[in-house]
Amino acid sequence: MCFSSQKLWLILSLMKQIFLLLLFLVFNVTFAQKDEASIQAGEALLEKGKYELAFNEFKNAVNANSKNPQAYYHRGRSLLYLGKFSEAKKDFDKAIELAPNTSAYYNLRGAALENLGDTLNAIKNYNKSINIDSTDARGYISLSRLLESQNKFKEALVVSNLGIRKSVNQLTLFVIKGSVLQNMHDTANAILAYKSALKKDSLYFGANYSLALICSDRNKIKEALRFINNAVKGEPDNGDGYIEKGRILEELNDTIAALNCYNKAIALDTLNTFAYFSRGIYFRAHGNSTAAIKDFSKMIAIDPSDADAYLSRGECYSDTSNCEAALKDFEAAKKLSPNDPEIYFQIGLCQDETRYYREAIETFNAAIKLDSTNSQYYYSRGNAKYNLELLEEAKKDYLLALEKDSTNSGPLFNIGNIHFDKKEYEQAVKYYDKYLSIEKADADAMVNRAICKNALGFEKEACEEWQKAAALGNFDAKQNIEKFCK
Repeated sequence: MCFSSQKLWLILSLMKQIFLLLLFLVFNVTFAQKDEASIQAGEALLEKGKYELAFNEFKNAVNANSKNPQAYYHRGRSLLYLGKFSEAKKDFDKAIELAPNTSAYYNLRGAALENLGDTLNAIKNYNKSINIDSTDARGYISLSRLLESQNKFKEALVVSNLGIRKSVNQLTLFVIKGSVLQNMHDTANAILAYKSALKKDSLYFGANYSLALICSDRNKIKEALRFINNAVKGEPDNGDGYIEKGRILEELNDTIAALNCYNKAIALDTLNTFAYFSRGIYFRAHGNSTAAIKDFSKMIAIDPSDADAYLSRGECYSDTSNCEAALKDFEAAKKLSPNDPEIYFQIGLCQDETRYYREAIETFNAAIKLDSTNSQYYYSRGNAKYNLELLEEAKKDYLLALEKDSTNSGPLFNIGNIHFDKKEYEQAVKYYDKYLSIEKADADAMVNRAICKNALGFEKEACEEWQKAAALGNFDAKQNIEKFCK
């Protein structure tokens, strides 16, 4: 078969177009496969917490196909994890430009805006997410959580209830509803919300964990242990469950098991500062300040901006009478959290310990200015004044301390001492009586009360009291028996 030159040219031209079309399709399929492969690789890295590497994979996906909204969406996700909220928002903007009817894109743009402090537009984006897909729980979760953080509890409750009715994944919404109800002081209905989640999944972590906290607060420790055990079963890799279980076991005096829980939490995540904090508190409570200092130091190494870590380590240094190191930590804590009265209180204690009494008084004044309800602050300021022999001023502070907390025994003893020093024995006995009704085995108070009784002519009662104090090992009591009770 012969073709004219014109027909041959047409055939060759057609073949060339088919070839270019095939080349275009192969090229685009290859790049489509490349961007999808990068997205899958990035998602796997996100799951492992390798956010920088995940970002690089998603960046490759964007480079491979700049028209794929999922590539921008996932790169934005990685940027959220990296705390780069402005850049994340730009990626979500692009994803929405390419696919404007995708609920998830608005939800995460809302998260970026929320972290940037633009709560008004964050709320708009969460609402848009819900409007696009009313069955997607993520929009309800984000919106109700944000409203709760703004103390808009009624609005948060409305959103969580709406999400429970309409969305597919209700478990997290039941937990948010429970949290909101607790903030509204409706613990009974909060418990019902948490239990509604457990009806769907008996090992759901959030519900079990919240119920454990409620039971613990109500001193229903065994019930708390049952719920936290279920939480740990539900999420065996969640260190927070082991931390709370450790705290509950401490309340049950199972200290070895409690320590094992804290160790487990740290083994699961060596960067979990709360785990180190909890174990540090445990060590300090059991007299091991050296081990506690190591844990608080680890916290500081992980997060140098954690004021509680400096405060807690400083308290451990105070326990070991190392006020110089303690003061350095307290000052570091004060820079990070200048409105925390406890920091000023601890500084004042160190100043009092090192006999800088006037400086201590000024520091206790600062603590009281920040929190005028704490009995210990007045009591400690009274002690500094007592050490300066400002007895009447000290007594005023002790009375204020008792006004704030009538169970605080320290002020009672020291008011008794003030009257004792002034030889006002009847008044002294009155306060020693109140003190010993709380601290029944304080031999020093017994000795002082006995001296007062002896001076008031009640020699027999005085000798009986010295006998009790002597039985507790008090040396002064033995000397007074030899002197007055022959």
